[in-house]
Amino acid sequence: MNNMTLEEALAAATVDEELVTPVNHVLLINPETRIINVPDSEKLFGTRQDMDSERKHFKCPRIVGDNIDLSEHRLFVNYVPSRQDGTYDPKEKVQGYWCKDLEVDGDYVTFSWKLSSDVMRKAGYIAFAVFAKTIDEQGNLKTKWHTTIAIGKVLETLPDGEEIENEYPDIVMQLLERMDEVE
Repeated sequence: MNNMTLEEALAAATVDEELVTPVNHVLLINPETRIINVPDSEKLFGTRQDMDSERKHFKCPRIVGDNIDLSEHRLFVNYVPSRQDGTYDPKEKVQGYWCKDLEVDGDYVTFSWKLSSDVMRKAGYIAFAVFAKTIDEQGNLKTKWHTTIAIGKVLETLPDGEEIENEYPDIVMQLLERMDEVE
């Protein structure tokens, strides 16, 4: 039997920090090209059947377009299952997520997207885009601003016997949660 020294045992027990440290790189939005730069570390969204276990973080200059201040807008991420090139079946329903955690960070805004079971319902690719909108006091749409489509990947997994489906789309669930908070 081969006996290890204390140093050899510690070396063998050392864990590669890259494997256990979350990355959470930021997806940067270029306000001129409207392209969302998705770092390689953020292209994987998770696996089919995941639910509320991942979050994508975004950063964009606060002022875009014709002096549009994104800090005064509501920001949303729209998403739909897609092909690898970002095209999608028009019969697939586009879902929306309201990014309620919008914050100003100097000349930038930051916000995030929590990936729900709706995002993870199919293995394959997810096309997504960010849009901002604001309304006036009468409820009329005042401005809208959109990015181009970016792509994320959802991997296949083995079924666990529990199909998770939201009763309502993400945006409706968020409004229901907000009503509960107010009550």
